Amino acid sequence: MVEQLKAFPQLDRFREAMEACEVKMNANYQNLSIFAPSNEELNRLLNEFEVADFTSMKSQMGTKYYRAWLASHFVPSAAKVENLRTSYIPTLAMNAEQKAIHHHLVREKSIVEINGQRLSILSKDHSLAAGYVHIINNSLRPATLFKLVNSNDHNFSILQQALQGPAKSIASQLNSDSDNLTFFAPNDYAFEQYFRDKNCSDLNDYLQKYGANQLVELLKGHIIKTAYDLQDLDGTRIETLLNGSFMDFQVINGNIEIKRTGNLAMGPFPKATIHSGNIYGFNGSLHLLKEVLKLN
Repeated sequence: MVEQLKAFPQLDRFREAMEACEVKMNANYQNLSIFAPSNEELNRLLNEFEVADFTSMKSQMGTKYYRAWLASHFVPSAAKVENLRTSYIPTLAMNAEQKAIHHHLVREKSIVEINGQRLSILSKDHSLAAGYVHIINNSLRPATLFKLVNSNDHNFSILQQALQGPAKSIASQLNSDSDNLTFFAPNDYAFEQYFRDKNCSDLNDYLQKYGANQLVELLKGHIIKTAYDLQDLDGTRIETLLNGSFMDFQVINGNIEIKRTGNLAMGPFPKATIHSGNIYGFNGSLHLLKEVLKLN
């Protein structure tokens, strides 16, 4: 890969960053899209860290984060810019659970955003033996759970509004590099159904009637410690960040159903179904819910 990129002198700094990583890429990766930062952008980044080289920057970042940062620029699917699709896409970056960290990519015509960051594409669709390289005047970072939610307007506009305002404390947890969490995130449809059940017109109406503390407790009840794959949850009972509130997981007709239970709670229990999942951030796992898990 380093040899192939020698054809692009505007990527000399990126090659230096790769050489400083001291990890060889799996030889099977020959089908890549590479979003390669320009020399100008990486010089800016070195200045930001007040260092002269990438070995020093790695020392400041920590080896684990440095590897994830560098690998965030590689996507294991070769695609020209015009063929990119709005979706969650895996990268070569790995989190603490050795799961491929995802980007949330949005493309609208010539505009491309990754995790809410609009790319400044200097040139695109350069063909390599390994796939395609797109030269960008940006540096990408491994996404946290917060960024995976906050960049997805299509599914999470209501949740975004909550995290950017009355539930900022939850946003801080979901954005922490040091935490390892699983977030069961209700989509917009789920919240709209929930507000109707609560006789509320929207989030603002809900906040006026029930208050910000109730919203924070509701969201805490959608987060558990440790990152879990969906296939590991069947038959488990796990406490949420809301003290005394648990999630019970069971596979029913091929779908994972969640029941909210508690130490003293009696049924019937609130339920929700996972819409899709196994989306990974640097700090954990993200699964999308079709319903809000109501408080007992």
